[in-house]
Amino acid sequence: MDPEPSVEAGVYTSGVDAWTALGRALGASPLSSDDCSRLEFDIAGRPAVLEEIWVAFNDDNNRAKTSRLRVDLRGVSPGTLKIYPEGVFFPIARLFGAQDLRIGDRLFDALYVIKATPASLAADVFGGPRRARLIETVRALGRYMSPVVDLTRDGLQIRTSEFEASRSLLERIVAAGTELTAALLEARPSSVLIWDEPSAAGPGRCPVCGSPLHGEVTHCRKCRTPHHPECWRYAGGCSTYACGQR
Repeated sequence: MDPEPSVEAGVYTSGVDAWTALGRALGASPLSSDDCSRLEFDIAGRPAVLEEIWVAFNDDNNRAKTSRLRVDLRGVSPGTLKIYPEGVFFPIARLFGAQDLRIGDRLFDALYVIKATPASLAADVFGGPRRARLIETVRALGRYMSPVVDLTRDGLQIRTSEFEASRSLLERIVAAGTELTAALLEARPSSVLIWDEPSAAGPGRCPVCGSPLHGEVTHCRKCRTPHHPECWRYAGGCSTYACGQR
């Protein structure tokens, strides 16, 4: 009989069986900390972390649970790519700007906003032989669970929210991460993309939404990476891969 759901030290424990079962299937050992459940494994030879955390989303200390997959792509990321449902991710969508790329699938283009740098990266990723599987796995994340795909210079992140950490949800996140990672590693390296090194001289851009930083800025206490305050709250902490500050 499954244990009763409970919240203890910030951890939602009803999904422990799902984490254990998936960890065994992935050849990973589930690790629990005071703020998340966590699995460490490899995807296409790259270090990956699947974790579940509580995220505070307003000043009243209300919280939502987020399942997040991170894949380390430092040194091999072909650019930046963001995918999120149309009309769902409105607090961050206002910061993104006007770009909304099309991949040629009418239903997918109608349901999702796609942004990429260089813009050709979206066509490279969704134009290969794994196109149909990639579209299917991204859509399987659940349109109404606020799924967000976010590729940066450091890695790939997939985030989604659901009240219960079912094994089905975790498997869908891993499946989408596996297809996306393979497609990104196969994408042609950009000959025009030049990564800007972090600089204290200018305001820079938020690593979550990619928009310029203006006005109030939240800096990570551990690595000093700046974020929009709302982006920090949405991500549940620092978005820099392996930083872990919350």
